[in-house]
Amino acid sequence: MSQETINKAQVLEVGMKESEQHLEFIESQISELSTFHSNLKELSKSSDKKMLASIGKGVYLNAELRDKSLLVEIGKGIMINKSPEEIENILEGQIKKLSETKIYLQNQMDFYLGSLNSLINSIGLEK
Repeated sequence: MSQETINKAQVLEVGMKESEQHLEFIESQISELSTFHSNLKELSKSSDKKMLASIGKGVYLNAELRDKSLLVEIGKGIMINKSPEEIENILEGQIKKLSETKIYLQNQMDFYLGSLNSLINSIGLEK
């Protein structure tokens, strides 16, 4: 096996591992946003006024809901009011974009896998 073939295989392997890591991250983000989206829908439908509000690290506060407008940080500590429906629309857009990225990464991994298989086959034919 030539050094050039070894180098090609290493490049393909690195590319595949990077794509796999990115894919895992994207899937994690989709999962988090989907859970958030589901929770937001439940909040929109709920007539309950009492709730548990997470303040972080598994600690919750008993809270009473006065209205359903939510404060959203848009950067540098600036917050704006949004309705649950507005946030749902934003989340749906983000999930769609992430899903498109997921498809791209899956196609990229298929390319790397196909290239590696072709390389392995060519090595077998050389013998």
